[in-house]
Amino acid sequence: MLEILSIHRDLEQTIEEEEKMLSQVEHNRLPSYNLGHQNGLQEGRQEGEAAMLLRLLERKYGPQAAAAYRERVQKADADTLLTGSERILTAETIGAIFE
Repeated sequence: MLEILSIHRDLEQTIEEEEKMLSQVEHNRLPSYNLGHQNGLQEGRQEGEAAMLLRLLERKYGPQAAAAYRERVQKADADTLLTGSERILTAETIGAIFE
């Protein structure tokens, strides 16, 4: 037991040194950081596009009509959202946007 205690006597200092070393790592140079960063940007753009399309649907067709398509819009990919945002300019019905 004394041997174990003597080994871990400087444990707190060792932890502080390790934390200091980790804080000096340039996270943005790690491949996993860049991958996560790119995925986060893509998800953020897609959420913004979905939010904008929903706002446009509410303005043009009313909140109830937009609510009926909310789940579909939120699950849509980027191309579908872009196409829907373009079609809303000329669509006579809300269904025509998603055809």
